[in-house]
Amino acid sequence: MAVGPTTHVLIAGAGPVGLSAALACRRKGFDVTIIDRAGGTTDQSRAVGISWQTLDLLQEVGAAEQILQEAEPLRGLAIHRDGEPFTTLRVPGQKRRHPRIVCLPQSRTEEILQEELRQAGITVDWDTELIDLKIENGSVIAQVARTQSGATSEIQADRMLGADGASSATRHALGIAFEGETLPGSWSIADVTCDWPFAPLNACADLHSNGRLLFTVTIGNGRYRAIANHPDALEWIDRLAPVREVHYQTAFDMNLRLAASFGDGPVALAGDAAHVHTPVGGQGMNFGIADAFAFADALENENLDAYRQHRRKIDGRLVRITTAAYRFMSASSRFGRLRRDLILKSAGTLTGALVSFQPPTASQNAR
Repeated sequence: MAVGPTTHVLIAGAGPVGLSAALACRRKGFDVTIIDRAGGTTDQSRAVGISWQTLDLLQEVGAAEQILQEAEPLRGLAIHRDGEPFTTLRVPGQKRRHPRIVCLPQSRTEEILQEELRQAGITVDWDTELIDLKIENGSVIAQVARTQSGATSEIQADRMLGADGASSATRHALGIAFEGETLPGSWSIADVTCDWPFAPLNACADLHSNGRLLFTVTIGNGRYRAIANHPDALEWIDRLAPVREVHYQTAFDMNLRLAASFGDGPVALAGDAAHVHTPVGGQGMNFGIADAFAFADALENENLDAYRQHRRKIDGRLVRITTAAYRFMSASSRFGRLRRDLILKSAGTLTGALVSFQPPTASQNAR
């Protein structure tokens, strides 16, 4: 079925990726329905880093300026080794109109995107869960249920994007394998207000010889997000920067996975539904948003196969790079630590290197 102004696009998932896809599709004139099983935008910080290329993309749909007004540029990283100061690294390009990377809680990013979507005339259908889908005559029939009442209904659409997270109902309905591994042990995060001792630097990495690591970054307004590859992020950050208030904490498993295919027929996958990886470099949400704009471009060009092939290649590379970067930073062997420390000491800007692998622009995605 050829696409056109009356093409109906169903988007499952109203996180940053789904909201961005809805905005990008709406901008191209498509009719958009967006659903999410949750009752509203998240109240957690989750992904906090927003890259300059993501800001470039969001500029196209009117969301970049508000993000820039509220976000805090990442100025630099204090690196500790076994709890003792080791070196400091600065982030380049932070005085540009779109700084190289800025920090804002995902909860606020989602609110900004949802407001832009509302102004575009689209309201998210919250409390609406995808149950199943089938493909008929090149179109999609999605079965959905209201999470509160259990009432079911069908949504017919010409094209569909599954941006419904790592446990994606869209991916499961298509029978697509999520290939990869789960790292051993439990990870943890903590969002806190603390007495930050590293200003003007607003991030810190503490690397231990036993392979444990803690990364802490500003999320603005005196709050910081700590993530650790063990269950004790809160206890650890309290030793480095005394905690005055705990806003959120949890433990979780870390997965490294890539979908065997980024969709089928009129259906595509994006964001965590298609790829998950370690948070090293802070690129997960950025690449998901790049997926979203690439999907809209491919839809306009009537070439979802090109989207699936190209984005799987790009996002697969991201999984490999972030996995290698994590293993480099968490080295526990004597040789691995010596190599890491030498590189960190000689690096001009580690953070610049981590964010240098950026998703292609929307125009590149469309090729």
